[in-house]
Amino acid sequence: MADKEKVKEASLGEKGNHYHKSQYENPKRSTIALCDFVSKMLPLTDSSYNAIDVGCGGGANMYYLSKILPDTKWTGLDFGGKYFDLAKKYSPIYDQIKFVQGDFYELSEIFPNKSFDLAFSIQNLSWLPDYEDAMKEIMVITKKWIFVTSLFSDFNIDVFSEVIEYDDEWGSTEGSPYNYNIYSYGKFKDFCLDCGAKELISEDFIIDIDLPMPENKQMGTYTLKDINEKRLQFSGPLHMPWKMIAIRME
Repeated sequence: MADKEKVKEASLGEKGNHYHKSQYENPKRSTIALCDFVSKMLPLTDSSYNAIDVGCGGGANMYYLSKILPDTKWTGLDFGGKYFDLAKKYSPIYDQIKFVQGDFYELSEIFPNKSFDLAFSIQNLSWLPDYEDAMKEIMVITKKWIFVTSLFSDFNIDVFSEVIEYDDEWGSTEGSPYNYNIYSYGKFKDFCLDCGAKELISEDFIIDIDLPMPENKQMGTYTLKDINEKRLQFSGPLHMPWKMIAIRME
C-alpha cells in the first residue's frame, strides 16, 4: 500500500481538471443518484444544516446538493486546494461556500468537535491507503449524518490495489501510482458502529446508461452487462462496485 503523502500528491494530477470542470457542464449519474439518496435520508422541510464536503475538489457536488438543501451552509475542504479556482470560475454558489485547504487526517485540528451537522466524503475513501483514520476524523467533527460514496462489496474481503497508468511509451502518467481499493461493506459497517455511529444505511449505485470503453486504454469508467442485463461499471481492468452509505451519528 502507498503511504499517505504519496496518495495526497497523486490526487493532484492534471486529469482532475477535466473531471471537475465536466461536473458543472454535465452532472455525473452518480451525483444525481447521491442527491436522490440524500433526499430519502434527510427531512428536507428544514434544510438549515451546516455541512462539509471532505475532499471537495472543484465544489460541483456541493452545488448540486445545494439544490435539495437550499438553506445549508457549506464548507469545502481539499488537500491541495488546486481545484478551488475552478469553483470560483464555474460554481454558481461559490460566494456561499467557505473553501478550506486542509488535510483529511487532521480534521479535528482544523474544526471543533461536532461542528458540522452533515459531512460528505464523495468518491474519496477508495483512493486513500485505507479508510480508518480518515473516517475517525470525519466522525469527530460530525453531529448528525455522514454520507459516503466509494467502492464497497458485500464480500468479507478488502482489496488494496495500486494503479499505474502508462503512456504510449510505457512511462507512468501524471498522478501514478495511486490507490484503487474495494472495501468490505460489512467490515466498514462494524468499524463505524464501533466508533459511535448509531446506524448505517446503504444502497448500491447501478448506473442507468451505457458508457463506452476509453480509447486510450487507461483508467476511465465504462459499462458491461451481466447475464441479467445489469450494467456493471469498470475502470481499466477493475470492477467498480459503488455504494452510497448514510451513517447516522445520533
